[in-house]
Amino acid sequence: MADVWQYTSNPIGEHTYVVSEAESGECVIVDPGCMADHEVAQLCDHIDRAGLKPMGIWLTHGHFDHVWGVAPLKRKYGLEVWASALDQDWQEENENTCCGWGLPSPERFEIEHHVHGGDTVTSGKVSAKVVATPGHTRGGVSYYFEAMGFCLTGDTIFCGSIGRTDLMGGDIAALRNSVQTLLRLPEQTRLLPGHGDETTVGYERLYNPFGADMT
Repeated sequence: MADVWQYTSNPIGEHTYVVSEAESGECVIVDPGCMADHEVAQLCDHIDRAGLKPMGIWLTHGHFDHVWGVAPLKRKYGLEVWASALDQDWQEENENTCCGWGLPSPERFEIEHHVHGGDTVTSGKVSAKVVATPGHTRGGVSYYFEAMGFCLTGDTIFCGSIGRTDLMGGDIAALRNSVQTLLRLPEQTRLLPGHGDETTVGYERLYNPFGADMT
C-alpha cells in the first residue's frame, strides 16, 4: 500500500508530493518545488521524522517552480532523477524565465533516467505507470498509481481548469488530448495536480471545459 503526502511551497504555491510504500518506508519525491532553504528543510524534516527513505525524484515536467528543490535533495539523499528527455531544455529556459521574473534560478541537475508514456517507473518499492501528458510542456507526464486510485498530474489538469500553454513547448491541441487521456481513467480516480485543489476524474468529466464530451 502506498501513502501520499502533499507539501506546498514557493511563491507560486506548487505542490510537492511524497509517495511512500507503507511496509518498507521507501518513498519518492515528485516535483520538489522548494525554492528557499527553509522549505527544503521543512520537506526533509517531514521525511526524516516519518522514518521514510527517499529512493528517487520523479518530475512531471521541467518548469522552474517544480524543480527548485531537485539539486539540494539530490545532494542530501544521494538521489537520481526520473523525467522526460523532452523537457531537458527547460534547465536553460528556467534561467531566462526566472531572471525576467526576478526569481532565483534553479540549480542545474542531471536527469539519470528518461521516462516515456506506457513505462512503469520504479524506485525501490514505489512504482507507477507513466502517462504521457504533453501540452503544458513537450515532455509532460503524469504518474498513475492504479492500485491506490490516484494520479499525479503536474500542471496538465487542475480542478475545473487546465494548464497554461503560452510558454516554450506549450501546445493547446496536445494538452486537450492529454486531458482527455486522463479523463479516461476510472471516474473515482483522484487527480492530484501541481497547484490548487485535488479533484477526481468523475468531477472533471462533468465540469472541466475539456471534459464535456467525456460524460
